[in-house]
Amino acid sequence: APGLTPFGPPDKVLELGRTHIPHDILMEYLAELHPRFNQSTYSFLHHNCNNFSDEVSQFLTGEPIPSYITGLPQQVLSTPMGALLQPLLQQMDGQ
Repeated sequence: APGLTPFGPPDKVLELGRTHIPHDILMEYLAELHPRFNQSTYSFLHHNCNNFSDEVSQFLTGEPIPSYITGLPQQVLSTPMGALLQPLLQQMDGQ
């Protein structure tokens, strides 16, 4: 449901813009994205829901989602704890 996550309500909600893309065109676009964004192509670090959201946002509004969201995995990996966790996360991804 909008505004909810499995972990509770989001900390922040950002308005990214408005769209005039009709629903049927959006559904066609999502079908085109499916081969690139599905369970078998998911990567926690490199190809995740934020990457999907970024592409859809750009399609709908012409604007990306904020880089602090798409850059979060690299930001985490650049920390000492992230460097320690990287092998485990890569193993979870099956990479």
